[in-house]
Amino acid sequence: MLSDETIAPYLRKIYVLCPQISPLQGEGFFSQTAQQASMAEERLRGLAEKIDLSNGARAQRVVRFNDLLAAQLVLLPMVEVLRVDRAMLGSDGAVDPRFIGADPTDHHANFDETRKLWFRFIAPLIEDHQLVG
Repeated sequence: MLSDETIAPYLRKIYVLCPQISPLQGEGFFSQTAQQASMAEERLRGLAEKIDLSNGARAQRVVRFNDLLAAQLVLLPMVEVLRVDRAMLGSDGAVDPRFIGADPTDHHANFDETRKLWFRFIAPLIEDHQLVG
């Protein structure tokens, strides 16, 4: 897009929203992830014996991924990275309980709480404009 002569004159900034941390905890993580990956839950549990799949370790992997992504994207002109992952962490390094919804099988973080975080970052970037057409 940055090199497309028909688009570039209209671009002022490209915002990239980094992934949020999944609120899935404990058993909910294993059942939902196995289902999403179309694999036996026992197989996923076997992987957990080799790779730390604890709530905190998974959250820290998202933070690390976002760190790496942000480090590369900021090298591009006009690109700004927005993220809420660190703000979703509790004092134990795992997802703060306020981001965990009522349904332990829902992989989406509590919308009301994450919306507040995103709004804090995005609202100052939105200019008043009028839609025409």
